[in-house]
Amino acid sequence: MAKSSKRIRRSPRQTQANPRRGAHGDGISRVISERLRTEEDLRQSREKYARMIHASPDAITLRTLPDRRYLEVNEGFCRMTGYRAEEVLGKTSAELHVWADPEERRGTVETILRQGEIHEEEFRFRTKAGEIRFGQLAAVRVVVGDQLCILSVTRDITARKQAEEELRRSEANFRSLVEDAPFGILQITLEGRILQANPALVRMLGYDSEAELCKLDMTRDVYQDPKQRQRLIAEHWQKDEFHNVEVPWKRKDGKFITAMLNGRRVTGHAPAYYEVFAEDITERRVLERQLLQSQKMEAIGRLAGGVAHDFNNLLGVVLGHTEILEEYASRDFRLHKSIEAIQNATRRASALTMQLLAFSRKQVVAPRILDLNAAAREIEKLLHRVIGEDIGLILRLHPHVSAIRMDPGQLDQVLMNLVVNARDAMPNGGKLILETGDVTLEEPYVGQHLGAATGSFVLLSISDTGCGMDQETLSHIFEPFFTTKEKGKGTGLGLSTVYGHR
Repeated sequence: MAKSSKRIRRSPRQTQANPRRGAHGDGISRVISERLRTEEDLRQSREKYARMIHASPDAITLRTLPDRRYLEVNEGFCRMTGYRAEEVLGKTSAELHVWADPEERRGTVETILRQGEIHEEEFRFRTKAGEIRFGQLAAVRVVVGDQLCILSVTRDITARKQAEEELRRSEANFRSLVEDAPFGILQITLEGRILQANPALVRMLGYDSEAELCKLDMTRDVYQDPKQRQRLIAEHWQKDEFHNVEVPWKRKDGKFITAMLNGRRVTGHAPAYYEVFAEDITERRVLERQLLQSQKMEAIGRLAGGVAHDFNNLLGVVLGHTEILEEYASRDFRLHKSIEAIQNATRRASALTMQLLAFSRKQVVAPRILDLNAAAREIEKLLHRVIGEDIGLILRLHPHVSAIRMDPGQLDQVLMNLVVNARDAMPNGGKLILETGDVTLEEPYVGQHLGAATGSFVLLSISDTGCGMDQETLSHIFEPFFTTKEKGKGTGLGLSTVYGHR
């Protein structure tokens, strides 16, 4: 029984041995599990990056060095070039004729081999269809296994290059429009500093370059009256635009021109400025004044001619009756004197009407070929008596002046009227110069003198050292009966007769 009551006991050493063997097995399992998880993560990572590479819109390629054969290409490359992957793998770019500029690409490869990488290099490539497009390349030298390779990423920038080219053409066209414009264009600050100016404005103001013009202060150096610009600013600075503003400007050579300004204010920049279009209307205003003067003279001429013609007929009747009366009054001395006075007054009135007819160009003339120098020498003695001893007469006659066709009486009348007018302008003496010569009138002169024509002409010039006349007087000198002389000392028909003989 005792035997039956005995129990079996395990020693403590046996009990402890099993847990140690279980922990070692678990550790191996954990290492294996971690390795498997790492490999799975790596596989997933590779798959993720592979998907990213193939989904990229950029062309990504892997090529061998040094022969540069394609090992891998993504879908982006296929879309960009039009090739399928199987058409490309194992071949070189040269075999596929991908590069539009092969020589430049050789330099690119040499840079990668030397420096290890390249960034943002632009180039042209050819698609399978033969279209030339633009790309931007980034590449790096890598080692795959034991093989030296080039990993490259290319972005198609054709749309950007086309937009840049279109912008360049647009800017060039606009620049050409501004540079070739016949009128001046400038950008100017409110303070009067010129920011930019086109060649037409440089020429208009007589300067040598835009840089020289931009150094000017518009208010001080260009405006004839600096205060006028201040008045214009006060009037227009709050307006977005201004139109048809006429201003007198001063050129570099000191001459004044009339400019017509149109412009607009440009804000949102520092500093704010005006874009101004300036047109030189000096010649236009001169021609307008000449046209108005010509129209006025034409109207006066028609009136004077009609009156003079009718009045001359009346004078003829008066003169004819005085001759009849003279026969009956031969024995009456007092009556004879009265008839003589009537005849003298009638002849003077007739002479005035002849001058009016000359002004209106209704006078009967008999033109013939004349030597202007000979005509001037013939009248020289008479002119000396007319001008007196205090005025020196100087003849400057061109030795080979051309002949003219003119009525000799008209020529003498023109010379006499001009000389008398010059004499009256020199009450204290002076010099009177008579010149002849051949001249050729060209377009610039003709453009500023209404009625003139281009070509060869004979010049008769009379100048003096007298007091001259102001602009207002000058605008009236050819009008009949206009005179600045005292009452009773001038008819006002001298220069109008000269005008009529043009």
